[in-house]
Amino acid sequence: MNAKAKRISAICALALAVQLLIQAIASLLLNKIVVVGAEYYLFRSALYVLTATLPMAVIVYLMKKNGISAPTPRSFCTKGEGVLSVVGASALIFAFGLVYKKIFPSVADNIPLTLGSSLGEHVLAILSFVLIPAMLEEMFFRGCIARYTSVAGRPVAIIISALSFALVQYSNTVFPYAFLTGLVLGTLYFQTGKLKYSMIAHLLINFTGYMFTVSRLLLSPQSQYALEIAAFCAFTVAGMSILISYMKKISEALSRDEECADATAIITPALAIYVGLTTIAVLF
Repeated sequence: MNAKAKRISAICALALAVQLLIQAIASLLLNKIVVVGAEYYLFRSALYVLTATLPMAVIVYLMKKNGISAPTPRSFCTKGEGVLSVVGASALIFAFGLVYKKIFPSVADNIPLTLGSSLGEHVLAILSFVLIPAMLEEMFFRGCIARYTSVAGRPVAIIISALSFALVQYSNTVFPYAFLTGLVLGTLYFQTGKLKYSMIAHLLINFTGYMFTVSRLLLSPQSQYALEIAAFCAFTVAGMSILISYMKKISEALSRDEECADATAIITPALAIYVGLTTIAVLF
């Protein structure tokens, strides 16, 4: 099992490095676009698809070539509990985000919309900033990275996938928020045993961010502040209530199976080098 974990770690590190390279190139290309319009949103969507699908293809191909099958996640809750868990996870992450973005304004949602944006631009913004990132990031970070690295235990897989998710944001201010988000979504994935739940939660978080972007365009600063206070209170109460109710389910999801590989087996030199170099890039 330890040998399998080491091979999985090396393959995941390679896939993450491929994603890092593609994303760096994509960022350079997007920064060259001066006027934000339909072409920008379509180009961003295409680059996002490429950034996620190529690393996933690397993982799938190399795992298959090495005869490694992905572990099948267990479910620790019913369908109804899964839906409530989605609501709770989304609410807690967004409540935390409201406070965090007040402390670090640079982390605020950067959807480039204005009062003059057309309906088509809003649709494309939802596509490129809400829908596509939620689907593809969950497929890659939870569906691939977390699922395969769970051979060393679900807690280890949650941390690795959350760390990878946070590092590719390339920002030391965004990192804590993204890391916490990754921890919550990873826990949700293993609690429910289904990728669709973490995907829906991620989608709700992104869509709520879009709605608040629109509200900032339409409301006065005082009204926007009142809306954010009300939303923070509502999201916090809802999220904490569900979290407390499901603590036992979450504890079960975070438990370590006896047949798992050693946690240290997943920390290969390739993965350590990737994390180290990416961390340096984020900090400096």
